[in-house]
Amino acid sequence: EITIDLGAEYKIGEISIFWESISNPYKIYYTSDKTGEWKDLMSRPVPADLYEEFLIPATTARYIKLSSSDTGFFSIYEIEIIEHREDMNYEEETTMEKVKEKLEDEGYTCK
Repeated sequence: EITIDLGAEYKIGEISIFWESISNPYKIYYTSDKTGEWKDLMSRPVPADLYEEFLIPATTARYIKLSSSDTGFFSIYEIEIIEHREDMNYEEETTMEKVKEKLEDEGYTCK
């Protein structure tokens, strides 16, 4: 388990993680008051790659916590908590399959 103090409250909208290793799915929690109740932000599967980047619904928080199961472990090289931007489409998660579909719609051939 790791807890990150952002130093002040921010409206966050994106998280990126560069993993050294991870063995199990994990959960992300948030709170504005460390002594208060932790709220679920999302559950994540074991990432397919050691670099993971994802958008989240606009969330106001000061503290972020990542937690895996009791039998799991993880090690992180770097984590970025990125402030929410009004010009981002946070409703739709971009995947390589969606990028491929868009390129093929524009006439490109993807392998």
